[in-house]
Amino acid sequence: MKKKRKIAWWNGLYWGLFALLLLAARSIGRRYLMLSGAEPSGLLNLLGLLGFALAYFLQMFLECAGRLLFGLLSGYQFILFRVFSFVWVSDGKKVRLMRDPTVGGAFVCTMAPPVSENGAMPVALYWLGGVLTQMITASASMLGAWLFRGIPMLSTWLLFFAAAGFYFVLINGIPMRDGIFSNEGYSAYYLHKNSDARRAFWILTERVRLMAQGVRKKDMPADWFPMPTMEQMRYKMEAQVTLGICDYLMDQHRFGEMERLLQKLWEMDCEPVRLDWLRLYSDQIYCELMGQNRETVLKPFLERYPIAEESDRKTPAIVLRTKYAYALLHEKDVAAAEKQARALEKLAKNYPYTGEIARERELMALAMQRAKERGVL
Repeated sequence: MKKKRKIAWWNGLYWGLFALLLLAARSIGRRYLMLSGAEPSGLLNLLGLLGFALAYFLQMFLECAGRLLFGLLSGYQFILFRVFSFVWVSDGKKVRLMRDPTVGGAFVCTMAPPVSENGAMPVALYWLGGVLTQMITASASMLGAWLFRGIPMLSTWLLFFAAAGFYFVLINGIPMRDGIFSNEGYSAYYLHKNSDARRAFWILTERVRLMAQGVRKKDMPADWFPMPTMEQMRYKMEAQVTLGICDYLMDQHRFGEMERLLQKLWEMDCEPVRLDWLRLYSDQIYCELMGQNRETVLKPFLERYPIAEESDRKTPAIVLRTKYAYALLHEKDVAAAEKQARALEKLAKNYPYTGEIARERELMALAMQRAKERGVL
């Protein structure tokens, strides 16, 4: 009951603030009509909507840009910055512009924290840098709207920008947590007081840093991939660390252990497992195809995730690998399997993590070998 009340509080605050943002945008639009003397029209409403959307997404970008700026000021090392499918990634020597059309956040910033000998690390400025940036730019926009009040269109857009900025300041800055989801304010607070969380955060960023350098998961330290426990799965960062063992086992071709782990995760039926269903289902289907290839085991997973019907466009590498194995080992369709192999090579041309591509190529090669053993080829 207590958890449900917390979630209701989170949702109520979130949607309440969003409703206030929409009301503010409507009032700003009416202010423009009053100042400009323009008559309401469909075109004017469309321009206002586009202007508000631009301000909203620009503030989202500034949240990541602020984290980057304040992270650098705190001694963090740049790893990755993502704007939709464009990814700037550092391999430790230079920054490369890559393309990752697969599923991912619109704006993502990942940096490696400096860690002292006693395990301490700066967290406040990095996690709240975006909030500070949005607060500064929103306040400056309020001032700009007053200075340029004689230019209705410009002052109106500046007010849109300010309203969106203050909205993000509130939803990102007020510490809030809903299940494993947490905003920047809560993450800063949680990392500050919890050494295990700081360790998990460091492991996650170190993994990404090495992945950007082309290092395979199987070649990373084993203690970065602990077996999951229910306690660890209660929090976002700890859950991400423990779920990384799936990639670790797959990269080492330990399929039997992987199947036992997946069975344990299905029994947990916790939020991180439900959120990471695409990768886990893909691994489950692949392991079964490579093993006993039982229709009764495959059927429930294929009903929930019909991979054969999924478009190859924007499909993650791990799913392309499983679609390849499915076409080859289950449908015995060599042409369909080759199509998935070509899709992986197309994705690999600009993919930021070469080690992941190498892993999926190996898993495709193992599926081909298994097909030969079964007389498919």
